[in-house]
Amino acid sequence: MTLLLSDPAVAAVPLREDGDPLVVLPAPLTAAGVPAVRVRRGLARRLTLAAAHLPAGVGLAVVEGHRAAADQQRIIDRYRAEVERHHPDADPAEIERLTSRFVSPLAVAPHVAGAAVDLTLVDDAGRPLDLGTPIDATPEQSEGRCYLEAPGLPAHVRRHRAWLAEAMTAAGLVNYPTEWWHWSFGDRYWALMTGADAAVAGPVGAGAQLTIDLDVVALNTRLLGAHLSPGTELMAVVKGDGFGLGAVEVARTALAHGATRLGVTSIAEGLELREAGIGAPILSWLNPVDADFPAARRAGIAIAVPSRRHLDAVAATAPGTRVHLHLDTGMARDGASPQEWEALCASARMAERCGLLTVEGVMGHLASGHEPQGAASLEGRARFAHGVAVAEAAGLRPTVRHLATTSAALADPSSHHDLVRAGAGIVGIDPTGRHGLRSPVRLVAPLIGVRRVEAGTPVGYDHTWRAPRATTLGLLGLGYADGLPRAASGIAEVQVRGRRRPLVGRVSMDMAVVDLGPEAPPDIVEGEPVTVFGPGDDGEPTVAEWAAWSGTLDHEILTGLGRRIARLVVGGAR
Repeated sequence: MTLLLSDPAVAAVPLREDGDPLVVLPAPLTAAGVPAVRVRRGLARRLTLAAAHLPAGVGLAVVEGHRAAADQQRIIDRYRAEVERHHPDADPAEIERLTSRFVSPLAVAPHVAGAAVDLTLVDDAGRPLDLGTPIDATPEQSEGRCYLEAPGLPAHVRRHRAWLAEAMTAAGLVNYPTEWWHWSFGDRYWALMTGADAAVAGPVGAGAQLTIDLDVVALNTRLLGAHLSPGTELMAVVKGDGFGLGAVEVARTALAHGATRLGVTSIAEGLELREAGIGAPILSWLNPVDADFPAARRAGIAIAVPSRRHLDAVAATAPGTRVHLHLDTGMARDGASPQEWEALCASARMAERCGLLTVEGVMGHLASGHEPQGAASLEGRARFAHGVAVAEAAGLRPTVRHLATTSAALADPSSHHDLVRAGAGIVGIDPTGRHGLRSPVRLVAPLIGVRRVEAGTPVGYDHTWRAPRATTLGLLGLGYADGLPRAASGIAEVQVRGRRRPLVGRVSMDMAVVDLGPEAPPDIVEGEPVTVFGPGDDGEPTVAEWAAWSGTLDHEILTGLGRRIARLVVGGAR
């Protein structure tokens, strides 16, 4: 018996939304002539895995992925009208039951969750293979031949469906059996069929959306590479989930445009990259002394060593690991102090001679890389040069010396050495403000409330703002839980129809209020899109402005964006 998506058992599956963003499927997975298909990132990765399981000369061709809730509702309404026409005496409950036989309700619709695709198989020339029925054929129209394992199919059709089923199942996807073309991952139906504790992909609403343009990440990567000294490699730092933009997508894009290595803080971040199939060299540099160094060794992740205790732990638990000795060059944070450095180098040389590890690199970090002639940079470079000399005197021969991050990459060629670590610059943050790096993000949210108020009307907690004249206020469903800093209250601006408008009153946990002005057009109503920030090309606020309004860094704005904001990843290498 086929379980309908409208069955109460499907709706009863709990949802633990994991915030996986929508991404645009690469062209090789999309049917010819089909506009950009968006799906959740996890589903996109599994489609790539499924394609690799198909026989040579056979590929996947996706025709539909994420479907907007409004489009799903229109389909529901169309089917409901058709059902009502054929069953004029049925009561409303029966009408809904019959309608859901053909189209799933919004709350459980896999396409609305971005967790399902409709697809077919094609040959290496892009021509569709015969799967027995058209996509979207109903059981009634096809006499049941739309079922994945329908009886009575020609041998070649059964063979094609078997190829599809084997590849998709191997990649962890689930089929809706009345539709051979419909496969999902992460939605409630998938959870029920696989025994998962919860669905991880719920309906993608029409709320706030952060668009991440990987073509801009590519541009920034190339620009940084052009500033490096001859022979210097570029490491793309994708810690903090790629500064909040998606570590895997940012990493792949940077590697495709000149980066040769990847940097992360934790081993777990490095393992995520490996699990996504990324094979480039990875360095992890901020781990407790009892971290899972064996897992890093198995995954080929190099480890930065800031102390003799770390060195001993790596040598004892993960022999054969590549390590980078980490020197404190003047920040009193991570890295061995100058007083500890000589002993660390001696111990590392002994461990290396015993075959317990390989010292691949020496690293440091500049406190003020954007000021190459400042006292901190002069001292940092001197400490680093001395540290390398001490390491070499101990008999070590590190092949990768790295001190510079984005700031020094752009401003201080003398600090480049063998490798530069750049993370902020790849996502468009230019601490020097002079080199044309671009922001790859745009945050847009709809107004969820619009009201006309009289002069003197107080707004928000503590009534910190009162309307100086009659005006129109708009309500955004974004607050400090989503990453809008409370410190920007009463200072920040957004853009509405090409004009800057101020936020007024306190930014609260879930809401912020926009003064649309006394002259606000009457057709600005609920649903009006508001640009919170973007690249600035059209006069909208930028991430840098939000940082200035909040008394913080661009880095904090990007990494603080909450999971309630839907992500859409476009362009670039995915």
